[in-house]
Amino acid sequence: MTQGIHPGANRATRNLRDGELMLRDASDPVNYVILALDEGDLAFTQTRPQGANAIHVLDRGDLSHMRQGDEAAVALTFTVKYVEAVKQTGGTICTAYEAVNRIGCAAAWASTNNDGGDVYTLDGFFFITAPAGSGEESEEIIFRRLHGDFNFSEADEYNTLSFDGRAFQSTPEINKMSSTTTTSTSTTTTSTTPTP
Repeated sequence: MTQGIHPGANRATRNLRDGELMLRDASDPVNYVILALDEGDLAFTQTRPQGANAIHVLDRGDLSHMRQGDEAAVALTFTVKYVEAVKQTGGTICTAYEAVNRIGCAAAWASTNNDGGDVYTLDGFFFITAPAGSGEESEEIIFRRLHGDFNFSEADEYNTLSFDGRAFQSTPEINKMSSTTTTSTSTTTTSTTPTP
């Protein structure tokens, strides 16, 4: 029997300041963009066959037993503050809008979809960095074969692009990482993030 205090006790929580999202394709070497000026509202929902999709079988109106339900793709949403839809003339960094839609400077990006179908996808890597000085490991959450659409919204303070999509997997991959170092600005993006 395993017993003890919950592992979260006496440790630092993570928040939006610790996260960073990278979208990458299947080229060699890979093309990628690390999102800058995102809202910090990334959310994903998994619906497992043995979770919310489990089937409750009734016997003349009474609960009898449960059966495993259907798999469902992971749902993913996030929002970025709008600067531009496509990169500046002469720029070298593609925008997230270009990457997701495979247009502009991302027109030649290679799809990560390997199922023989014709749906263009990317892989999404969400890095959650452990607080400085904590001595704890960082994490990466991987969304494979990510596809979806951006929705544009105008506002007084700033406009936004909201992504609503799916990853073609029933649950995301979550790995521990010894270190993650990324540097992002609104005009240029560089990364020393470990390449999975």
